Amino acid sequence: MKENLLLFNFLFILLHFNFGCIYYQTKEIPNELGYVEAEARGADREEAERNVKMEMIGMILGELVQSQSIIIDSTSKGYFVESSREGLIRNFKILSDTQLRDGVKLRASGYVSKRLIGNALDEQYKFLGKPRILVLISEKIGNKTIEAGNTRAEARFISFFPGFEFLNKDKISEISSKTKNYSQSIESEIFRNKVIESAVNENCELVLLGFYEVRQGGTIVDGSDMLSTFASLNYKLIETRSQRILAADTVRGGHPAIDLNVGSEKAIEQILNALVPSLKQRLANKWQRGYTINLTIEGMNYDTFVDMDISKTIRSIRGINSVTERGRDSKGRILLDIEALFNAGRLYSYLRDYKDRLGITFRSKEIQGNSVVIEVEKALNPRRSE
Repeated sequence: MKENLLLFNFLFILLHFNFGCIYYQTKEIPNELGYVEAEARGADREEAERNVKMEMIGMILGELVQSQSIIIDSTSKGYFVESSREGLIRNFKILSDTQLRDGVKLRASGYVSKRLIGNALDEQYKFLGKPRILVLISEKIGNKTIEAGNTRAEARFISFFPGFEFLNKDKISEISSKTKNYSQSIESEIFRNKVIESAVNENCELVLLGFYEVRQGGTIVDGSDMLSTFASLNYKLIETRSQRILAADTVRGGHPAIDLNVGSEKAIEQILNALVPSLKQRLANKWQRGYTINLTIEGMNYDTFVDMDISKTIRSIRGINSVTERGRDSKGRILLDIEALFNAGRLYSYLRDYKDRLGITFRSKEIQGNSVVIEVEKALNPRRSE
């Protein structure tokens, strides 16, 4: 009896110790950390390590993008890799290191924090704002043609992308009315250019042009009221800044229905369910978020502008990639081209935040599309650039 009691106590202590270890491991590697193994190459070890981290983060980003209403561009991937030193990737280990003739190949493992990526995405959204997109999809339902600007296909597409900011109906109607005299075919270069021009003026980073067509076939089976429905969505996704076509395809679907309109609704749902994951992936791989903004400065002579290092201070604002000086116009105004991750309105807002560092007080004269005109009221504490 005494031996049985000792055995019971021993087993109890052993089980308690094991459960304690399991609990410790769970705390050490929480569920929100995604274990990833990846492989990448680089010209040297440093580049290979950066690339393999990019792959690891990209795999977790892919999961988040597909499962949540997140839109991400290719530039942000680099931002997240730079954040890895702040704990985005934990327990990073090189599993194998292969020397190649033209570089290095690494295989590595680590735990990528989904929570920190989510926080970083939220921070990016707050700083940059949601990306803006203009969607124009014309329809042909049976023999009925509906011009782009207020179609059911547009409404359904928008509902699948809550991560975007879409133009309101009034703006879309205004743009549609400007293109009524042109063929609304997405293959028409004139139509496409007119739409992109309008989109740029409305600070849209992307344009989606599409044509949704539905026709009804015969009965599915004899004696049934259900008719076959054939549908297709032909689309082009365009980056406004570069006018690059990021994606173009025709996606087909169909759904049996008694009524053509019901069949059309079911078919567009089916098509978008298939399209959305690949479109998000294409954006993450090919889209480079950003704007080229023309900043015009009035009321400041060029010597003061140079002495106060205005260009350098503007360049130091987070989210600005480059500042190019274009000299002065015929009115003596200073002209700058600014490559930024945000639009003209946000640029002006951040310039206001930086007015003490800029050393000037100013007011806006015009903010329209990709153009900002400011008038300098007073220069404060002018300083000589070093």
